[in-house]
Amino acid sequence: MEDPQVQRVLGTIYSATHFTPMEHRLLSSFVKHSVDPKSTAAYLLKRTSSRSGTEDAVELELRCVLEDWKTLVEMVRCPTSPSFSLSWYITKRDRGMCCLTRKSRLWWDVFGWSRTQVVSIIPEKFLLVVLDYAQYAHLRELLLVFLTEDQFQLLRSTFARESPCRNHWTLAPDAAAAFREGLLYLAPSWDIQRQPSEDLKRNCLYILYNTMPIATSLPTSSDGQVLRSGSWVEMETIDEGSFPLPSACFFGIHQRFCNSLRALQIDRELSRRWQPLGVTRWLSVTLGACSSRVFPLIRRLWSYFPRRGRIWVYRSLIDAGVRLYGKANPWTQQVPFGLYIKHGKGKLIPRGEGPALRLVEKSTDIPAPRLVETLVDGDYTYLVMTRLPGKPLMQAIYTMSYPERKRLAKDLSQCIAQLGNIPNMNKASICGADGGPVFDYRLNGRLAGPFESEAEFNNFIITQDRLRSPTHDCHHRICFTHADLNPNNILVESGRLSGIVDFGCAGYFPEYWEHIRRIPSLYERELPTFKSRCPAFAGTFVIDQYKLYPENADFDFKKCVLYLGCIWNGIYDPYKNIMIDVLEFPGISHNPECHIGGVGVDQASGLLSIVVDAGEAFTSSGANIPGTNWIIQWDPVTKEVLYQLNITKTVDGKYGGYQDVEQDPEGNVYVVGTYPSSILKVHTDGKTVTPWYLSPPPVVSTDTGYCGLAAKGWLLLANDGGAGNIVRFDMREEKGVPVVVPLQPNTTLIGTDAIYFPPRYEGTVALVAQDLTGIAVLRSRDGEWHWAEFLGIVPNELNGTFAVAPVQVGEGLYIVALAYVDVNTPGSTSGNRTLFPFVDITEQVDKFLLS
Repeated sequence: MEDPQVQRVLGTIYSATHFTPMEHRLLSSFVKHSVDPKSTAAYLLKRTSSRSGTEDAVELELRCVLEDWKTLVEMVRCPTSPSFSLSWYITKRDRGMCCLTRKSRLWWDVFGWSRTQVVSIIPEKFLLVVLDYAQYAHLRELLLVFLTEDQFQLLRSTFARESPCRNHWTLAPDAAAAFREGLLYLAPSWDIQRQPSEDLKRNCLYILYNTMPIATSLPTSSDGQVLRSGSWVEMETIDEGSFPLPSACFFGIHQRFCNSLRALQIDRELSRRWQPLGVTRWLSVTLGACSSRVFPLIRRLWSYFPRRGRIWVYRSLIDAGVRLYGKANPWTQQVPFGLYIKHGKGKLIPRGEGPALRLVEKSTDIPAPRLVETLVDGDYTYLVMTRLPGKPLMQAIYTMSYPERKRLAKDLSQCIAQLGNIPNMNKASICGADGGPVFDYRLNGRLAGPFESEAEFNNFIITQDRLRSPTHDCHHRICFTHADLNPNNILVESGRLSGIVDFGCAGYFPEYWEHIRRIPSLYERELPTFKSRCPAFAGTFVIDQYKLYPENADFDFKKCVLYLGCIWNGIYDPYKNIMIDVLEFPGISHNPECHIGGVGVDQASGLLSIVVDAGEAFTSSGANIPGTNWIIQWDPVTKEVLYQLNITKTVDGKYGGYQDVEQDPEGNVYVVGTYPSSILKVHTDGKTVTPWYLSPPPVVSTDTGYCGLAAKGWLLLANDGGAGNIVRFDMREEKGVPVVVPLQPNTTLIGTDAIYFPPRYEGTVALVAQDLTGIAVLRSRDGEWHWAEFLGIVPNELNGTFAVAPVQVGEGLYIVALAYVDVNTPGSTSGNRTLFPFVDITEQVDKFLLS
């Protein structure tokens, strides 16, 4: 919780009525991102209280502080050109390559467009403020408040004693622009207090982060990967004595200014935004009116072309779109001629979206895509529509003024009213636009209905009596609604509403249905109230067991015991602090060729699934995968093995590295493999194993793929260790279809291991183990995981260990840490360690969620 004095000052800043949104953000960043926000708030209170006390006088004083702060931030933004000799030194140290993207000048670039440049981390003009130049006295006062006296003197002494090499590095043009505008920053991967000289070594490791909002494209590395939050950046030099690396101190100062740099840049863009002339606006309206008359004729003529010919054209357009515009997701593609095509198998393309677009076009003047056609080819669907101008509100909101935001709210209100006035000509009361089933990600069966009454609809959506309330006994008006009106589906151009897209969930629903997506934000400072049946348990604990070396863990919330995946499988009672049982499987346990990793308890049946893989797959990073992999199901009640299946035969030895397991509501078991990505499904009969998802050809075993699984109901998440992203599956599908889960801010999850849904957050939070750093915290506020927030990383502070998995024990959250520094004892796959700590991270995760 923020200090009351800080909250008071932030309230004063946002009450300044003549500030733009970015000016509010700019001045609030001066407070929130200072070294000591409480002292900074006291400084502002002192300055504003010196005025007469009227609102205008206070705003005038805030304006004076803001202008000085803008000047200071501008100094950080404007780099200085180093001397020729210094540029030579830095270029030699960095080998002429960009330190972030690892790109160098292209061999064919005779004009020097791709040439890297030597830039300062903290510009010299800014450092003049630190060096007591008289003309900058008023700015130095502000900087002293922002950094505190100690940090100010540290910066001053660092600049005075360090080599100029420590304040310069080599960047590609796009990376230099992103760094200058505060779009990205570096944070040391080590504890700078404990290891202050780490950046004086021959190499050191940083973690890259992005600053919101990301309104422009991010730089890409030499291998085509976008520089997203969580990316690793390694600094290295040929000689740390003669060519020292950049100083972590200077990167730290830049990091504190990043939010202000972003706000200043966006505020400048907002003030420069060109307003269209009346003639241009008249021309735009005229062209729009003409196209609305011509489009139906073109659509009708196109429908007369042969069906197979239209399919060939759509496929060709999709291929061209991928080359021209890139591939945003597997099922929606921008293509030439001002079109978008949704395409895919089965339920990926909602059957009601086409009729909904036709209905909106016929009955309203809402700026929505025009449907060209919905064409079904066997089990594959093509939904072709026009493309609308503008950016998603999620990106554009930051560049909109307060009057523009008010006007947008009014326009949206009118659009919702128009949708609500579309009459229902179907027999069913709650149904899709064409009278068929309704589709919504919140509904248990995806496709539901149609329903004859609201009561019938309520009986379907309420599956537990405890969730019933008098609200559902009320009758509501049934009206047509978009049903997925989120900021990604609202387009804005030049501060005006330019379109509403994605009508896949549209249909006739109770009038409250459009608004219930906003409910989670009302409780954004509250956490779910999961209660374990087990006694309260919290705090770091240590398991005393020779050669335990846990790779994975899962807690049984009925029996209140912790299952551990290790060389052998242990069952641990955290309340008594004893290992109550050891599971050993003939031919597998203690076999150096086998590696026991993933464990997962089915909370419904209590059955335990255990993954056994050929360990060579991991030690060779996928180069050697032909060994045997097993899936074992064990009954804790009868202490019997229900089945032990060879899953290598299912994939003919072409896929390997199996390491995690999950179950669906029917008891089917899913096993994930990493080299390359694969998910196998073990059916409830315990005899049938089928490939549910296999990465498409060419199959290269050294390609790192999915590393972990997390399930909630029919939803399955997997973390891709190679691509650094999260994908979602629907386990009701006959075959797995991966859908990337976008992260905000854009983040690459590097070196991931297990992924986990802690039951205490009821499926709204996922924890992802990152071997070298700790546990990444992700949140989906509605629990649907169509997109997610990256909240931060809880660091693993156990030296010499990898963070291999998170686990909930009782109501507490823990890191499963694997010691990698131990030397294997002869004839085994482990060292001889005895004590294995499990560190409690509950408080750190909760802080991320409440921040």
